[in-house]
Amino acid sequence: MQALKAQIQPHFIFNSLNTIYDRVLSQDLETPKQIIYLSNFLRYTVQEASEDFILLEKEVWFIESYISLVMNRHGERVTASFTQEGYLGNYKIPPLLLITYVENAFKHGVEATSLDAWVQIYLRMEKNGLFVFSIKNSHPCISSKGTGQGLANAKRRLALLFPQKHSLIIESNASIFNITLTILLSTYENSETL
Repeated sequence: MQALKAQIQPHFIFNSLNTIYDRVLSQDLETPKQIIYLSNFLRYTVQEASEDFILLEKEVWFIESYISLVMNRHGERVTASFTQEGYLGNYKIPPLLLITYVENAFKHGVEATSLDAWVQIYLRMEKNGLFVFSIKNSHPCISSKGTGQGLANAKRRLALLFPQKHSLIIESNASIFNITLTILLSTYENSETL
């Protein structure tokens, strides 16, 4: 399971550091904020990711930090939206479960092209514990360097953690790539126990 969790791309961290370095040289006023985002990103991957399950709101916060870092690097040619519905409450999820899909959208839908691009992320938590996570991106382009290993590992992880309690639908056409993940989550009144 640890090997499946360790899928955060190291190049993302190096790219973020290079972007921050460039902004420091140009005395960009956004630089301190980006350093905080990167610090939060690293703290989460080191501390929270060692847990088996974490509060869903922490995973959402991590995704928002990731998006801020990526958007800083790509500037105005990329549009990203993040919509959240429902109360996250005491629902827990394995850490880093959703980031693979977010990384995939930016890697293959944004970084694979020099054209304007967009990513839309939508999540909904229903009162009955049904969690819906959808991510769409423009310009689906599977790079020749890509092996599909990240998505394959994510599928294996879902099968191990949520047997018979999840569905994963992947749709692709010439202009859009869409992933919809649905998981039946349990609520944990005592966040110390599962």
